Amino acid sequence: MFFFVHDRTACHDYPFTHRNIIKYLAVDYDKKERYFLETKFSDENDAEVIFNWYNPARFKLKEIINDIPKKALIFSNYMRKDSAFDSINSACSQLNIKLNIVGKNSGKSIMKPENILADYDIVFAKAKAGIEALSTGASLIICDCNGLAGMVLLENVERYRKYNFGMKLMTKHVTTDLIVEELNKYNSKDALLVSKYVRQNSSFISIVTQLEELYLNSIKEYILVGRGKYGSSLLNYGKIIFITRHLYLYPRMLRIKFFKVLIIILKTLLHPIRKSKDNNTNNS
Repeated sequence: MFFFVHDRTACHDYPFTHRNIIKYLAVDYDKKERYFLETKFSDENDAEVIFNWYNPARFKLKEIINDIPKKALIFSNYMRKDSAFDSINSACSQLNIKLNIVGKNSGKSIMKPENILADYDIVFAKAKAGIEALSTGASLIICDCNGLAGMVLLENVERYRKYNFGMKLMTKHVTTDLIVEELNKYNSKDALLVSKYVRQNSSFISIVTQLEELYLNSIKEYILVGRGKYGSSLLNYGKIIFITRHLYLYPRMLRIKFFKVLIIILKTLLHPIRKSKDNNTNNS
């Protein structure tokens, strides 16, 4: 069994340990660090990084990358039309760049972002949304309501990828002046080179290949050792229940969990009956 951490702070990504877990994975080095801060991990090799990916079948490289940026997009489920949005909008206005926003909190959710990303020269996003934007040839400014990192360029793309183009990098406040500074870094030739780098290194196919190799090696390791390095305990279970306790406070969640448990119990009870009926049928 593999365990994969995708988030640095979310309770549902707490790094659980168990003897049946052979490999512990993280989507970047920031998430890998969580294992060592919140568990007893001590060896650097106890957790491995498998980077985030985009789907090349969905996200195509645009045919033309404009020399001068004309349109920008905020691509985020978290951004609202608040102070951060106002700063970005003001910066874009100063440079005659038209700004749009899509995402859950802005009330403009979209099911197929691949249909619109190629229309924009610059995209404000982070993490996987940012990777998808880069794969189309758009210039990415790593930015969200929580902070700003900067524009992804050929000189920094490898380092930014190590941290999933995400939260760890967003150490600056979102201000109009800083956004203007990042917008002025736009370079169509550099954008193309960055996009080619992302398309080569972050495609779904290359990541699946890495996972296949990792699974094959883990199967061999399992044959030799049988169990994982780190076990669990009642204390560990208790800690998980405590840090995820708010998930159980919502009536809807309780109902869903109740019915799921009920279905499992019924299946367990009915299984011997069905097996007995099958045996009787075969005997007759």
